[in-house]
Formats: sequence, C-alpha cells, structure tokens
Amino acid sequence: MFLQPGSVHYDYPMTRLTVRRRRDVLFLMIVVGALLLAAAYEIAVARAITAEPDTNETGVITTRGQTQRRTDFMWGGIFTAGGIGLVLAGVGGLVNRSSQLEITDDGLRVNISHRQLTTVPWSDIESVTYRGLPSDGRSVRPTVAVTLRDGANLPARVINADISGRAILLDADMWDISAEEVAVMASLELDLASANVSSAGETELPA
Repeated sequence: MFLQPGSVHYDYPMTRLTVRRRRDVLFLMIVVGALLLAAAYEIAVARAITAEPDTNETGVITTRGQTQRRTDFMWGGIFTAGGIGLVLAGVGGLVNRSSQLEITDDGLRVNISHRQLTTVPWSDIESVTYRGLPSDGRSVRPTVAVTLRDGANLPARVINADISGRAILLDADMWDISAEEVAVMASLELDLASANVSSAGETELPA
C-alpha cells in the first residue's frame, strides 16, 4: 500500500505569533558591555601603568597607595565581569533569538527556561489582557497578564514573569512586538477557541 501525496497529516498546532527579544536592546547590551570592558582596562591596567601610586620619601608605596590599587583592581574586576556578561548575553541573543512567547491554535507557549517552552491550553485560560504595571515609581512596565481558570495548573516557573494569584504576569519590556498587540491577538485566539468548543458541544448528538 502506497500513500498518496498529501495523505500524510502532521497534527502540529499552528503558530499564529512568535515573540522574541528586540534586536536593538541586544545591540545596546553589546555596546554597554564593550564600554564596561574599556573602562575596566582603563581602571585596572592603564592606570596601573601610567599613574604612580602614593609613595613615601623612600619610594615605598604608602597605605593610601595600596588602597588605591586594591580599589582599582576591585572596580576593574566588577566592570570586566559585567562587560563580559552583557556582551555574551547580547551576542547569544542575536545568534539564537529564542521565542519568549508563542500564540498557537492549542494555547499560549510560555518560556519556562532559556530554551524550553510549555503550552498553557486555551481551556485553562480565562483571559489575556494588557497591563501597564509601575516599574520604578516613574515609568510603566508593559505587561501581558494571562489569568487562568479556577483549578488550572500554574507553571512552576516562567522566565521574565511574575505569578500573582491565578495570573501569569509576562514582562514585555524587551519584546519585539508590543504588549498591546500581543494581548489583543491572544485574546482573539482565546475567543475563537472558546467559540469552537461551544460549537462542538452544540453539534454533539444526545446519548
């Protein structure tokens, strides 16, 4: 028996929208990291070569001079660690722009680790809305709130999100698509999924 063309069907959920990190933020992380590395070199290396520490009359480095050197090396180490971290994070994000959130026919796929997503089915979701949560008292952090129904299982952990009651508060500050747009599209898909479930229930024959 031979399969006819088009007879094989892969029952994978269709992805309606994929959200990733913004490229400009990743580039900015690389630039800031490079500046921190340059500052670390200036503090820990160039200054040690060009700037003479405090010495006494006999040429021995004073306690103040030793403190200055320790302080320079300390700040140089801090700047180096921060710079390397930002550069690696920025380059890694550009090379592998993993999904932060996906809207599919089956539900919302949320990021539970840096390379793993899990699906929250539409049947478990009560609503998807946009919220502008206060960040530092002056600015507003764009957030997509996914509120689950009573009895639905909350993911144990979601990357860049807070859990508040039955709501998953997704931090959308670094997304490449606006939080408002994501919330509207997810809400439409939720309404469509609910309508399909209702329609399927109405067409079932009574036992």
